[in-house]
Amino acid sequence: MEAKDKSKLAELVMANPLLTAKEKLQLIDNSKNAKANTIAYCLLCAKPFMVPVYSGAFEQLCPECKKTYRDCAVLVCKNCNAVIARIAPTKTDSGYVIKKGQVLHADKCNICSPGLTTSTVLEIKEWEDHIREKKLWLPLKS
Repeated sequence: MEAKDKSKLAELVMANPLLTAKEKLQLIDNSKNAKANTIAYCLLCAKPFMVPVYSGAFEQLCPECKKTYRDCAVLVCKNCNAVIARIAPTKTDSGYVIKKGQVLHADKCNICSPGLTTSTVLEIKEWEDHIREKKLWLPLKS
């Protein structure tokens, strides 16, 4: 399918009022980062927006969604430099604290490795492997 045809298909899908935002995003090709000064669709609300000129990691969110989720940590793929998730500040089961505005890195994502179902957050893995206090398991004396 040519780029012109894909663009027309995207317009038709986005204009369909019977589809939810999630359904619309499943029908649009979001496998590559959007280019500056083009129209892209927000990955959360599916609204079209003009992609600004950017450097570093690009986050395919419209200005309203960026404002809504600004207090979250950002998960960036270390391979393709795409923002792949926003994470609410929390403490993980292993004890790692995710802070507001923190930038975390994943080893790979579904953009650079299509079909991927899981990836590793490098900062959390590093913390679990080297920094966290190791708990010793000692058998009870009988």
